[in-house]
Amino acid sequence: MASTESEAVRRHWAAAREAGQQVRMGQWGRQVLGL
Repeated sequence: MASTESEAVRRHWAAAREAGQQVRMGQWGRQVLGL
């Protein structure tokens, strides 16, 4: 069904967005510690 597919897609992008934020915070933390 379309509802199940859209739910899976929503979950996928939510996880990808959260992972991207963690990576960005890690890079930012490294820059701050580098200073």
